[in-house]
Amino acid sequence: MKLRIAWVTILWVSIGPAWGQSWISNPDFETYTTLPTGLSQLTNATGWFSPIGTSPDYFHTLSTNPLTGMSNSFANLAPQSGQGIAGFISFMYHNEYREFITTIFTNPLTTGDKYELSFWMTNGNPTHGASCSIDGVGALLSVGHPPGNMTPMVGTVPMPTSKLVSLPNQFYNPQWEQIKLRFRADQPYTHLTVGSFYGHALIDTASVNPGICITTYLFVDNFNLDVIPPITGTSPICPEQLDTLVALNWSGNLRWSLDDSFQTILSQDDTLIVAPSQTTTYWVADGPDTNSFTVVVDSISVDLGPDILLCPNTTVDLAVTSAYSSLVWDDQSVLPIRSVGTPGVYWVDVASPMCTARDSIEVWTPPFPTVELGPDSTICPGDSGILIPLATSGHLLWQDQSTDSQFSFTGVGHYWVTLTDTCGNQASDSLLFSEIPPLALDLGGDTLICPGTSWFISAASQAIDYLWQDGSDDQTYLIDTGGQYWVTQSDQCGRNITDSIWVAEVAIPDLDLGPDTVWCSGDTFRIQFPQDFLSIRWEDGSDAFDRQLTKPGLYSFEAQHICRAFSDTLQLSPSPWDEPWVSVDSILCPETPWTVDLAEPYSTYLWQDGTSDATYQIARAGTYLVEISHPCGNAIHEFHMDIDSPPIADLGDDLEICPGDTLWLSSPHPGATYLWQDGATHDRIPVVEAGSYSLLVQDACESSLDAIEVWEGACECNLYIPSAFSPNSDAVNQTFSTKSQCPFLSFRLNIFNAWGGVIFESTDPDQSWDGAFQGIPVPEGVYIYRISYQFEDQPKHMRSGSITLIR
Repeated sequence: MKLRIAWVTILWVSIGPAWGQSWISNPDFETYTTLPTGLSQLTNATGWFSPIGTSPDYFHTLSTNPLTGMSNSFANLAPQSGQGIAGFISFMYHNEYREFITTIFTNPLTTGDKYELSFWMTNGNPTHGASCSIDGVGALLSVGHPPGNMTPMVGTVPMPTSKLVSLPNQFYNPQWEQIKLRFRADQPYTHLTVGSFYGHALIDTASVNPGICITTYLFVDNFNLDVIPPITGTSPICPEQLDTLVALNWSGNLRWSLDDSFQTILSQDDTLIVAPSQTTTYWVADGPDTNSFTVVVDSISVDLGPDILLCPNTTVDLAVTSAYSSLVWDDQSVLPIRSVGTPGVYWVDVASPMCTARDSIEVWTPPFPTVELGPDSTICPGDSGILIPLATSGHLLWQDQSTDSQFSFTGVGHYWVTLTDTCGNQASDSLLFSEIPPLALDLGGDTLICPGTSWFISAASQAIDYLWQDGSDDQTYLIDTGGQYWVTQSDQCGRNITDSIWVAEVAIPDLDLGPDTVWCSGDTFRIQFPQDFLSIRWEDGSDAFDRQLTKPGLYSFEAQHICRAFSDTLQLSPSPWDEPWVSVDSILCPETPWTVDLAEPYSTYLWQDGTSDATYQIARAGTYLVEISHPCGNAIHEFHMDIDSPPIADLGDDLEICPGDTLWLSSPHPGATYLWQDGATHDRIPVVEAGSYSLLVQDACESSLDAIEVWEGACECNLYIPSAFSPNSDAVNQTFSTKSQCPFLSFRLNIFNAWGGVIFESTDPDQSWDGAFQGIPVPEGVYIYRISYQFEDQPKHMRSGSITLIR
């Protein structure tokens, strides 16, 4: 096992002047010779002056003159930072007048380097009105003093030894705004001049106040100039360590290469990831501009060599032979040679001034040797071959003292070999070759086959060839019919053997209990099974081969034949016509025929009109006869049909009720059901208060609905109605009658039995009921009365209820 690791101390390197170095001695106008006492005193700010005969201004918060303070004749504002700022006229509507401010760099700029010039600029809050936004404001870089002919009124600037960097857009901002201008120094510029460098014909203006654009005055503060490093990366690094090179602030049309001819392009991205194995210089081009970065590789390495075998009770030496500044082993020892006597993984770290490298080595003890000749085997008499053992590393010694890697054998026998490894450990194995036994073939005894079945007979053994009676050569043979079958086997030694078998086909009996049928009184059914069935099980658990069925019921069995299982069921149904004559009375609904369905198996029918269907439709009242012929004999059915009388719901006329009275409403009909307005289902209901009452009377055929109103009436005249009487000849309470203190204008009494039949009626309020119907006393029980009556000068009343007759 080999593992090498290297580390490097990382340094971030940029090529060119240090980022952040300032070339402007008084960038924020904080240093001055004297405070300004009036306008046109820019030179009071140390290092700043006007390059031509115009008069830019210096402002300071400590100035005692309002003209040079922060609320001046141009604008109201505060410094961007600190206390001092500068200002100049950049546009005047009436003429080409301009003002400029100039400073000298602390060091000339380096030709070819890229720079970023930044400063803060604002219009402030103008106090004069009619201010403008303008373009063309920028910075002029020159070698020496700006061009002498850059006068206020010229309007153009010839620049043979200068460079102009302008803002791309119009500028106007009452707040401080940072301006950033980037350029490449194509000369060693020494002076920086800021202002508006173009005449009226070459600039665009726009008024930001109502009216025309009159003038633009600009304030500046906090100048800074920085070099832009062209390439950054890490150096030095260790061999094949990843390093990322970054091209900073280039135009974006980049090409990376390994030489300045750029014949082979490595990448066109801003970054290039490299992993050099030795010190390498990388070049980058942006149009005609080029630059390079050298990645220094510190080539420290260590190699402990291949993994080492360690025999038991010995030691081996591990040695570091490469150059290094320092080393340390995994056990913290520091000598270049280390002796070890146990297996394991060992590593060492070596260091140079910049990098650290590691290598590891495995010291291993070989496993105990193994040698295998394979399992014992069988061969044909006189066979020969070559034994090739499966063995680990070492030396072989065969039983005949030969030392070859393989052994030639002839015939059966016992062979062995011993393996000795580098450390002297030994392992042995042996192999016994026995003779292949002769073939043995037995297809079994003769047997039976059931129709429709099949099975495979197998002759599989150590044979290698098979030949059946039909020429097929599989180890198995499909038997699906009776006949004689045989096969001959051959083994790998050329020996043959043959065997045969006879298969007889079995006939399957036809077993069926027959269709379900009717059992007539005195019938006997006999079921017999052939004796070649193996077993029989009836539904009652019995196992009789011969069974007599002497009563109706469901019979079933499960029987096992030599070839298949049988099962069947037999339903012996009792005769539905045990009665020779059946009479049926029924009611017909008007205009609704009734269908008689007598369908039963094994039967025929003959109606009184000669029809023979099992169903018959009856539409009129009368007597109907049908003769039924069935397996057990004949039967006569007689049907007597009457037409139903429809129910009638009749609650009478609307009624009055007096306080404390109870009225009973009813309209009885035999065999009917009742449904009152409150959901009650009795044949009558009590009424104790005024209201609306309704009754639905319904039987199997029709229904009838009636309703009445019961209201509170003038009750000066009351009607007394007893609740019981006892016509038993004891001279006490013998009859049922009503009483009232007022004369009747009309009166009617009806008494009904439980089936709604009228058993007494009278229009004479003085006539009593003696508890008899047509002169015959009725039995004890509850009877229904209904009384309709009217007193003079009062509306008609109706009351109903029950009267109990006691004998």
